[in-house]
Amino acid sequence: MSSTRYSHNLQNGVIGIGGEYVYTDMQQSFRINDANVGIANTNDNLVQNRRALFTTYRAQFGSIGLNAGLRYENIVMNYFQNEVKNEEQSRVYNEFLPNIALSFANQAFQVTVGYERRINHPTYHQLRSNIQYSSPFIFESGNPLLLPHIENQLSLMLAAGSLQIMAGYSIHRNAIHQIPTQFEDRPIFLIRDENIAQSRSANIGFSLAQNFGMWRPRLEGGMMKQWLTLEEVGKSYNSPIFTGRLVNSFSLPQNATLWVNASANSSGNMGIAYARPSWGINATLTMPFSNRLTVHLNAVDIFKTNRESWDMNYGKINMSLDRVLDSRNASLVLVYTFNATQSRFRGQRSTNEIDRL
Repeated sequence: MSSTRYSHNLQNGVIGIGGEYVYTDMQQSFRINDANVGIANTNDNLVQNRRALFTTYRAQFGSIGLNAGLRYENIVMNYFQNEVKNEEQSRVYNEFLPNIALSFANQAFQVTVGYERRINHPTYHQLRSNIQYSSPFIFESGNPLLLPHIENQLSLMLAAGSLQIMAGYSIHRNAIHQIPTQFEDRPIFLIRDENIAQSRSANIGFSLAQNFGMWRPRLEGGMMKQWLTLEEVGKSYNSPIFTGRLVNSFSLPQNATLWVNASANSSGNMGIAYARPSWGINATLTMPFSNRLTVHLNAVDIFKTNRESWDMNYGKINMSLDRVLDSRNASLVLVYTFNATQSRFRGQRSTNEIDRL
């Protein structure tokens, strides 16, 4: 990976330009030990050249701020199966990705509105061609034909004193969701990533913090909703999910701090799954003994309520899962800092190629 950046001060702001190049050679081979399972061996090789040019501009005009940018990406991806190039799965992408944000701030409040066009490429794990044995009744598969997910997002952030409000609305093209089908004619579910041509989503949330002596609570809440309809099965998955979180911080003697956090989610749709309600409580006691040594005592999932529970209905396929995650635990962590000086430089990256790997 190589990257070049340059910035220049103008009379009314700062302009930046740059470019990136990323070369990736990803090889995935899968061998099945038991031929009776009925899954074939695979040998995939994906070679990708990713080039990007971008420009940014930021300026401040009194109480109004402007931050804008434009990114161009060219991706050439060649897909080989058993050392033979697959033309259908080899792709060329050319995308323009603009973003703009306007902000206003005074002594009473701050507000920011923005628009951004994003591209989320499928991970290389999602692009694999093999079928994975997960259980006698469930197989999982990649999908080499997956297209990148394009998202056009509008956002709003408002801050007034200790209250913060965030909201967003997105239009999705080729969003990636897990879809179950029947594997051949056998009584087995095959779960595979697929692109959904069009969908929408919205979210809104707030955060309110106050101080009451030694107690500093922060209340957070929100709602996430999607508009997802699959015409092939004549079903919509539009139920919203409400979330809540109470973060409690208690200042104790000797600079110790006790954190007690409670969180909860309502039922609602995530993709084509319908998640059931869940809640949990965690606690952490932090005790500094010196400038270098700090001790953390953690208690996770105190009431053993953390579970994965959902239903999935897709045409004639109905799946249900109710699994206790067995995540209740306690731990004692000692943190000792050998070098407390902070780094003067931290590299940044704007591509997600490492995450895809």
